[in-house]
Amino acid sequence: MKPEKLTICGWGPYRELAEIDFDRFGGQGLFLITGATGAGKTTIFDAITYALYGALSGEVRDKERDSVRSDFADADTPTYVELQMSHGGKRYYIKRNPEYLRPKKRNSGGTSFTKEKENAVLREIDGEIKVIEGVKEVNAYVREMLSLDYTQFKQLSMIAQGEFTKLLTAPPKDKTKIFREIFGTGVYERFTLNLGQKAKQQYQGIMEQKHKLEEIVRLFADSLEKSGLSEADKQAFQLLISTKNWNYEALENYLKDQRKDVKKAWKESEAVYGKMEALLAEKKEQLTILQEENKRISEFRTAAAEAERLVMQSEEIEHKERLVQKAVNAGWVEPGEIRRENAEKQLQNLQKQKETLMNLINMNEREQEELRPVWEKQEQLKSFIQKMAFCEEEEANFEKLELEWKQKTISEAAGKEKYLAAERKS
Repeated sequence: MKPEKLTICGWGPYRELAEIDFDRFGGQGLFLITGATGAGKTTIFDAITYALYGALSGEVRDKERDSVRSDFADADTPTYVELQMSHGGKRYYIKRNPEYLRPKKRNSGGTSFTKEKENAVLREIDGEIKVIEGVKEVNAYVREMLSLDYTQFKQLSMIAQGEFTKLLTAPPKDKTKIFREIFGTGVYERFTLNLGQKAKQQYQGIMEQKHKLEEIVRLFADSLEKSGLSEADKQAFQLLISTKNWNYEALENYLKDQRKDVKKAWKESEAVYGKMEALLAEKKEQLTILQEENKRISEFRTAAAEAERLVMQSEEIEHKERLVQKAVNAGWVEPGEIRRENAEKQLQNLQKQKETLMNLINMNEREQEELRPVWEKQEQLKSFIQKMAFCEEEEANFEKLELEWKQKTISEAAGKEKYLAAERKS
């Protein structure tokens, strides 16, 4: 930003209109503003700062900006500042006036005042005509145009008069603090403190991770004795952790290599496990077949026992047949010859089935010998279930035989009664 012309009116020591034409200095980049105390040197900087940002150049002076109207100005003299400047290849005009009380132009008796409201107007002098009006609107446009806010403008453009006095009179130990306040470097101090805190936190996190890593490495070292690593690998690892400062990169490479070996061994184990699972499935299928055969054998044994029982009772059956024959001759009971023939045929069929099943038993016994390891494990798991099933089956057979015995007893009693009745009649 380059000022071209500044107009001050009714402001501080400038009771009337005053103009400063900076273009008169031409291309000179350095010039001096001099004058007696109270002549209005600082007011020039206040006027420029106020025209741009609506605030004065120093913190102390900015607090008194509501009383900037000259006490010596006439009632009809307004209080305002105008600034013409160039920036970014364009020329601008800004006019501002503060809020102040001035005597009314027409006053009938006594003293009365009227309030002038604070206002700001900005426009482009050259090129496109653009007018912006309003304090907030002009402030926002200036900040965007100059890329500086009020605080940054003070720090880069001037050191206010009061703050410069404090700097000169301050002891050496306080000058750092004063410079920090003037140039606003407190943000850098806070930034440095924040960086220090974050660095401390990062260091603490690194140390925690380091301790965790050391603990993991020690646990790994303790487990080496039980691992399947070779002695060369164990000695290589012990050598890595025997130094005071560990070489973590070498440890990482070592563990990566061990991980590759473990993955390889795991894949080989998976292949062996898959084969064992397939073999186990095959054995389970064979076991299922054997269980079915065992069931058939159990049924055959039951039938064979029944057949043997029938053979042992053949004499009793013949005796009963004679009695039945007499009953037939008496004409009171049904013929039993057919039932006897059927029983003989059934007995012959049972004997044939017995021979067939005995062959199956021999064959199954050989197969059972081959599968005995698997069978023993299965038997240990299913022994109790089989015993329970056997008990239930025996109990059912017992109930069936008991029912048949009762029926035969009833039938024999009825036949005997008919036989005796027939004999009494004869």
